[in-house]
Amino acid sequence: MGKWLTQRSGYVVAVVIASMFILLMLAGAPYLWSVWQANYEEPTAFYSSFEPAAAIFGGAAFVAIIMTLLLQRDELQLQREELRETRDVMKSQKDELRRNADSSARQTFEATFFQLARLLNDVRDSVQQPRDGGDRISGRDAMVRWTAELRSHFAAPVEVQRLAMAAHYERFYALHSAPDKLGHYFRTVYVVLKFIHDSPVPDKKTYSRIIRAQMSNNELVMLFYNALSDYGARRMLPLIEEFDIFDNLPTAQLSRSEHAALVKSSFADRPRESQPAEPAT
Repeated sequence: MGKWLTQRSGYVVAVVIASMFILLMLAGAPYLWSVWQANYEEPTAFYSSFEPAAAIFGGAAFVAIIMTLLLQRDELQLQREELRETRDVMKSQKDELRRNADSSARQTFEATFFQLARLLNDVRDSVQQPRDGGDRISGRDAMVRWTAELRSHFAAPVEVQRLAMAAHYERFYALHSAPDKLGHYFRTVYVVLKFIHDSPVPDKKTYSRIIRAQMSNNELVMLFYNALSDYGARRMLPLIEEFDIFDNLPTAQLSRSEHAALVKSSFADRPRESQPAEPAT
């Protein structure tokens, strides 16, 4: 009701003033007629008889002004409410646009991410290693053989030192870094982790865990020693430490369990915060 009155304030004021005028005329007509007849010969007395009516009309005008001010106040309140509702609608639309943009960015990221994950699987399956009989083993079977060979390079306690380990890994990598062997595989792992690192998504570790879940313990062991070598220390190792790639890898899988201290990452049996200080190199 108040909103209806506010929207029609001018019309309401006009009706009120017109109604008061008509009522006053109807009520005062007999009086004015009698006064006019009684004072027809005395104009001054006749005009003085209109003073009560003038006072009444003045009061009515004052009441009309008060009503106009009240109605204008309600109209201003209504305008403020409408403005507030407009701001709320605009804010809601802005939030919706932001959500749509975030959703679109995530969809684009995930489409590329899962393509890279499939690429990593294809590269893993394509790696090959010749056997003594002339045939070849590939994929995870080749990884098993390479991991066993890699462990044999790290037996003495002195090899917990990074420089000694790097020298041993250099010889191993030189044997198995051909295009159809480990070099292509490690480069693909780096590309996937770097893509996750550079992405705008907030929950990056959710996607790094997907990649880690697809990697066997043998792959993680080779990735560990690659990250400590000159090939991976500058670029691969920071990504591995950021995403805790070795979180599910038992330290017993390494050539020596104390090697785990060389990486700032948690392991299945060694949380990050409980690791000892890195040995001197």
